[in-house]
Amino acid sequence: MTSRAFLPLLGTLLLPACFDDSGGDDTGSAASTTAMITTATQVSGDVTTTTTTTTATTDWTSGEPTSSTTTSDVDPVTSTGDPTTGTSSTGGDTDVGCQMYCAAMMGSCTGTNAQYPSNESCLGACGGLPPGSPGETSGNSLSCRAYHAGMASIDPGMHCIHAGPSGAGACGQSCEGFCAIATSICPTEHPSPGDCMATCANFMDTEPYNTEDAAGNTLACRLYHLTIAATGPAEAQVHCGHTIEASPPCM
Repeated sequence: MTSRAFLPLLGTLLLPACFDDSGGDDTGSAASTTAMITTATQVSGDVTTTTTTTTATTDWTSGEPTSSTTTSDVDPVTSTGDPTTGTSSTGGDTDVGCQMYCAAMMGSCTGTNAQYPSNESCLGACGGLPPGSPGETSGNSLSCRAYHAGMASIDPGMHCIHAGPSGAGACGQSCEGFCAIATSICPTEHPSPGDCMATCANFMDTEPYNTEDAAGNTLACRLYHLTIAATGPAEAQVHCGHTIEASPPCM
């Protein structure tokens, strides 16, 4: 699967800081954190060039960005596509945003902090996530998760779970992340966001998710099987049935 949006590379990230799981407030010091995000894209042949620079300074006492500046330079002659969606007249949909996100996840979130069992699983799940806007540090979006995936290189114990499929309260609530991916990967079992959210409300969200949650009557267990299902059609055929309320392994 490919992503539905082109997200910026997390280039420079300073000072570990993060939202707590309940609502995105500061759980650490009152220091500020600055993230600079730079993107440059070029398509061979007819050249499409997009340069995006985003600087976001976040005051972790309030959990809100204190400044944000974005500039974009797109050549209107060589590109007729929308740079925010990663499409152009010279190329199709791009999965560069998901590739960068998953590379960061697989590099920084390992062991008990692992959120995806494989890079293929990450890429598959990524395609179901709402794209969001560059520089987001909260909300159920790929952009928010990409931010936390970059910060995970500094503090994986704090940021990996927020960068993972559930979002864990920082990048949306756990059921929001679960249902965004589930309706994309397992539409038979989860035909609509509303149905999925109603079902997910019955799952016990009592433990932080990682890739060791293969059993137990929890949302974490169903997230694990959902990430396996995201690996490919064969895996989805087996594991989508494990993401429902009457999941055989998650009982």
